[in-house]
Amino acid sequence: MQNIYDARQKVKIVFLLVSMLLVGIFLYISNQLVADLSVEERNKMEIWAEATREVASNDTDMDMGLILKIIQSNTSIPVIVADEQDSIRQILNLKIPEKSPDIYLRKKLEEFKSGSNKIEIYIDEHTRQYLYYDDSILLKRLSYFPYIQLAVMLLFILIAYLA
Repeated sequence: MQNIYDARQKVKIVFLLVSMLLVGIFLYISNQLVADLSVEERNKMEIWAEATREVASNDTDMDMGLILKIIQSNTSIPVIVADEQDSIRQILNLKIPEKSPDIYLRKKLEEFKSGSNKIEIYIDEHTRQYLYYDDSILLKRLSYFPYIQLAVMLLFILIAYLA
């Protein structure tokens, strides 16, 4: 016959193992959500870049209403479009300070260029522009969520274990 202490130890071990399994599952799901949202943002920016190319090509046979709607649909992803000489052609969803806006935009352009979110826009065979973008606020917040979730779950497990 087992004593009560051994039975309680086994229950604690099972509780910890199940808790760690749940933490792992939740972290995996959260990371997958972040990755999926990142892919969706990339797809949205590629469509946006194509619409920008169409507007710049001056083709009169296209539906400009649809293209302008695509361009105006981005309300959350910060974007800078620059030419080959790094002249900024367009900005979107950036809060530009009133003091030294040019310096701010230069720093943002360099920051965006150092990231991996870049799309080349071929205007014609001699002209290219570059669309640089950053993750949306939603994606940034969601990327922190797994770590906050981990901390809360570990705290819960610790309290439950000690109780």
